[in-house]
Amino acid sequence: MDKKKSAPWLQSLHAVMPLCLSYIPVGLACGVLLQKVGFDPILAGLLSILVFSGGAQFLVASMLTTQASFATTLLMVFFLELRYTLLGSSLSGFMKKEKNVF
Repeated sequence: MDKKKSAPWLQSLHAVMPLCLSYIPVGLACGVLLQKVGFDPILAGLLSILVFSGGAQFLVASMLTTQASFATTLLMVFFLELRYTLLGSSLSGFMKKEKNVF
């Protein structure tokens, strides 16, 4: 099938598939680590679904091994993800032409 004639979503899927496949080993490593901490497979899967950031998932596992409180873990995840504020603000120059609703 010619790439120029295929649907745009199919072209996008083809472009991102290597990236998606590269997350499998990282996800497995995080799952093994969470199981070592005491999570059952359902909770580890739920954490993967609810927390998009791989760094935050590893941080949660690390904080649980040190028996940190829930509030401390939540605060550390907040500071870890604060970097996205800086990344988002770097896009502001590109977004000046867009409407506020966008």
